Amino acid sequence: MVVMQKYNNTSFLISQNKRLGEFPDTKDALRNFFRLAIPSIIELCFASLISAIDLMMVGNLGSYATSSVGLCTQPTFLALCFFFALNTGVTATVARRKGQGDRDGAVKALKQTLFVGFFISLFFTALLLLAGRPLIKFAGAIPGETLDPATSYFKILSSFLVFRALMLTINAALRGVGETRTTLVTNVCANLVNIILNYLLIEGHFGFPAMGVTGAALASGIGFVVGFLIALRSIMRKGSFLRISFHTSFVPTKETFAPILRISSNSLIEQLFIRIGFFVVAKLAAKLGTDGFSAHTILQQVISFTYNIGDGLGVATTTLVGQNLGKKRSDISEMYCKLSQRCAFVSASLTMAVIISCRYFIPTFFSDEAYVIQLVATGLIPLSVMQFFQQHQVIFASTLRGAGDTRSVAISNVIGIGLIRPVSAVVSVLIFDNLVLLWSLMVLDMVFRYFFLKHRFNLEKWKYIKV
Repeated sequence: MVVMQKYNNTSFLISQNKRLGEFPDTKDALRNFFRLAIPSIIELCFASLISAIDLMMVGNLGSYATSSVGLCTQPTFLALCFFFALNTGVTATVARRKGQGDRDGAVKALKQTLFVGFFISLFFTALLLLAGRPLIKFAGAIPGETLDPATSYFKILSSFLVFRALMLTINAALRGVGETRTTLVTNVCANLVNIILNYLLIEGHFGFPAMGVTGAALASGIGFVVGFLIALRSIMRKGSFLRISFHTSFVPTKETFAPILRISSNSLIEQLFIRIGFFVVAKLAAKLGTDGFSAHTILQQVISFTYNIGDGLGVATTTLVGQNLGKKRSDISEMYCKLSQRCAFVSASLTMAVIISCRYFIPTFFSDEAYVIQLVATGLIPLSVMQFFQQHQVIFASTLRGAGDTRSVAISNVIGIGLIRPVSAVVSVLIFDNLVLLWSLMVLDMVFRYFFLKHRFNLEKWKYIKV
């Protein structure tokens, strides 16, 4: 009982000699933390649930459809990595300005990031539309089977890239100031539109045409438009800390954009290696055949869902670390990281138990083919083992990002995802032709990132980074 009382008690998280002033009690700390974390967890879980339902609906058309959608995932995220990098910079910068009470600086950071993001998204839209078919073919699409539907899906999705990118940037800034409830509403509305249109357009209902995979892409695109409009409205309303005006310039200035660019540049290297690593793994997994790649796509969907609790806790951690560093309270920033780690341990334990006990039930939502179900069920065993390392490393990474130390996070992901995972795929697919071995070896990536980021956190250099 005493151990449990100490587990989340702020009095035991940071020693007296490291405190820099008045310290929040356990009740206040937990309230502040979960006020940000719970909406983020709900938002991310809901988004993954909709993505899973999307895959289930497409999966009703057969394994070829599941594979077609899966083939588009990594090329799409490869383009989005530039925006993920920018968004890391804007979240950390806006959170720090919020802690400093500098509203004007936070608004300028958002406006200038939107300006840059808009033109980058236009460039990538044109590029992806022109290079869509060869890119999807390079990703492993099979002519006469998955190439045509995957190309159609990819090009339609790429047409809506501007709306998706700008929505992500606005939401990243809102998280930096702690408005996670607003991002929750934005994503819930966007995803509800997506799922309703999926029902109408994939198989055709209420007089709508049955468009198959193409209908799923169109539904997602319209959902992004709705999400962008809601996000834009949230930063134009009175009372918002990030309320923007179109009467002042959006053009980047050195004073405002330099910190964002510095943080984002490390994050961009990280994102590029992450996406290249995932792309290589997906391309190799496609060599396992339509059924094998279908199982791999389902496993990716499951692990994406398991990331949500950790990522939701990470959003709260990034925000609170950044804001308290802005207030020059690195002790409280450290306290919130440790508090988040306690929550991650509990969530990882529960997630492992659910995956192991339901490993034959989970894949039936995505496929009714016995061979695919068996592959997924077996692959879920190493996936469950990942959970402890996966969720804890997310918290360490979120702390370092919130402090502006994107370099350490980039190094961990370059080695883990950019090197360890592709090597695991080469060994598993090209030598042993075994999907389960691929997922078993990917545990090594999670273990490496966990210990590397934990070491960087314990060095405490992140407490002294200027943003």
